Amino acid sequence: MMKLQCLLTVYFLFSSLMICAQDDSLHYIHGLPHMDEDSSMQSGAPDVAPFDKHVSVSVEQLPPAIVKTLNSGDQYNGWENASMSLDKNTKLYWLHFTTDSLRRSYGFHKDGSPVRVEEKVDVD
Repeated sequence: MMKLQCLLTVYFLFSSLMICAQDDSLHYIHGLPHMDEDSSMQSGAPDVAPFDKHVSVSVEQLPPAIVKTLNSGDQYNGWENASMSLDKNTKLYWLHFTTDSLRRSYGFHKDGSPVRVEEKVDVD
């Protein structure tokens, strides 16, 4: 009886090792794990917002809330002469000021709340 029990234990141990030792579909690409059936592989173009979605807008096309915000702050003096655009992807209105060697871009939501300020210094 003891011999049968040892034989069955060895059999189950080897069979479980054989199951665990099967070839895995995991391999490494550029140091990152990748499986053959991985659905995260990129196909086609990467998920990047298109840059051609900026449409020029005039002062008359700006929402009244943005005009109110622009008229209330000294930092926006001369905003009427700035170039303005609407990003159709994010629905943000952008104003671009250029003074001396500094270019500032202000982003606004439709409700007039400022979102972002970008500054770029042109080096001549």
